[in-house]
Amino acid sequence: MLRWNYRADVPKEVNTRFAGVVVGYRSLTGLQVRYNGTLYMVHRLIYVIIYGDCLGVEDEVDHADLNNYNNRPNNLRKATRTQNMANREAQRNSKTGIKGVGLLPNGTWRVRIDNTHLGCFKTKEEAAAVYRAAATQIYGKFGRGTSLQKQI
Repeated sequence: MLRWNYRADVPKEVNTRFAGVVVGYRSLTGLQVRYNGTLYMVHRLIYVIIYGDCLGVEDEVDHADLNNYNNRPNNLRKATRTQNMANREAQRNSKTGIKGVGLLPNGTWRVRIDNTHLGCFKTKEEAAAVYRAAATQIYGKFGRGTSLQKQI
């Protein structure tokens, strides 16, 4: 966590109010902070401070555990937009609750990744395993495998 430091160049009231307080406020996308009129995402600041790696405009910082408020350095990693999007859970409107898996009218489970059909399977578990393997092969450490424990 980032905290505001004590500053000798500001009035005592400012230090009383801010010194030691966690930097940022919650938004839908994570913690944000405004500094000198510019809005920054706290996880991007932490990444740059810890790793010393300058981020370009096109670079993103991915939260490995999908928790946008967990800004521990071991949870943050540099990613492209594609990699960051691969590391997501199934969408809220998913009828099956499993990323990349859909139920067809004939009762079979269809697996797709990146608009590529990977096959149809008799069980949800088989389909999830195929998606997991494909996501790992295509996206490496960014491939979000499907955890059936939460969904079954």
